[in-house]
Amino acid sequence: MFRKQLKLTKQEEKVICDICIFTVILYVRTWFRASLASCAPRLDFQLLKDIENCKIQNSIISAIALKKLLSHLWYLSPVLAAFAFFYDDVSHDTKRKMVQAMQVSGDDHPVKRAIVDPAMIRSKDLNDFVSSTT
Repeated sequence: MFRKQLKLTKQEEKVICDICIFTVILYVRTWFRASLASCAPRLDFQLLKDIENCKIQNSIISAIALKKLLSHLWYLSPVLAAFAFFYDDVSHDTKRKMVQAMQVSGDDHPVKRAIVDPAMIRSKDLNDFVSSTT
């Protein structure tokens, strides 16, 4: 809309376009649904997976977005992951696995936000963030 008011190089225009595409394709859907606490664990986890899958199309923006999101995973902490039990889009199978995961010993002092190794995102599931602390 304000493109003519700024003098941008072709590279700057491309980067802004890439950021807009990333925002529209991945982030907006999650942002609009984020007001429901019950869906926050699943949405955060799905956004992680989507960003990981997006690396093929734009590795730079994906890497930056992933780094930022990895420091904001409060809803994947063992305590708050329990919200996923109340979200209809989480399958019954996943909820069963979450209940089974509650048998696994948790920390006496659980972390306030989940710590996820980026290399392990594809192999994880929502139940991996649940423990007896949940």
